Amino acid sequence: LPEILADFMQSDPDIKVNVRVGSQDDIIRWLSDGNVDFGFGGQLQLPGCEWLPLLADPELAILPEDFPTDGMSAFPIAEFRNHPFIMPVYWPEEASLVKQLEAHRIEPQFAVDFSDNAPVLAMVEQGLALSSLPELTLHAYRYHIKTLPLDPPCCRTVGVTYRQQGSARTAANQFLKCLHQWTKEREAGQQSL
Repeated sequence: LPEILADFMQSDPDIKVNVRVGSQDDIIRWLSDGNVDFGFGGQLQLPGCEWLPLLADPELAILPEDFPTDGMSAFPIAEFRNHPFIMPVYWPEEASLVKQLEAHRIEPQFAVDFSDNAPVLAMVEQGLALSSLPELTLHAYRYHIKTLPLDPPCCRTVGVTYRQQGSARTAANQFLKCLHQWTKEREAGQQSL
C-alpha cells in the first residue's frame, strides 16, 4: 500500500487520503457500510464490490537465527512436525497452507490469536518454536530470525476489494486507475526478469 499511495500522491497531491487499519471483519463492515472505497487484503465476496488481485505473497518458514539450515534452499513443511510450531492467525485464502500443515499432521504447540505477527516473531526469535508467515508481513519487523521458502511452495494472493465506482467518486476513480497502472507495471517488470 505505501508504494501504491506514493505513486497516487505524485499524480494527485491535492487529494486527501484516509487510511484505516483493521481486521478482515472491519474491512467487510466498512466496505458494506460505504465508509471506505477500497479494502486491501484477501479476496472478499461482497455485493456491489469488485476484486483486483495485486500480487502473490509467498509463505516462508520462520526460523530462529541459529537454526541449522546448511545447504537448504527451501524448508520442507513436514519438518515442522519435528519442532514446536506456532500457529499464527491466517487469512481464509491461506487455506492451502493450513491444509498442507494438516496433511503433514503439524500440531501447533502455541496458537497466537492476535492480528499482529510480532508475538509470533518474538517467540521464534527466542527459539521457542518455528512458524510460517507470508513474506509481505515481515517487512515491518526487525527480528533476529531467518526465513526460507516452503517446500512445497505456498502463497496467498493479495489484492484490493473495491466498491463499484460511479462518476461522482472522482478521487476513488483516480485511485482505481492508479491501482490498475501499478498492477500493469508490476506484471511487466516481473516478465522482464
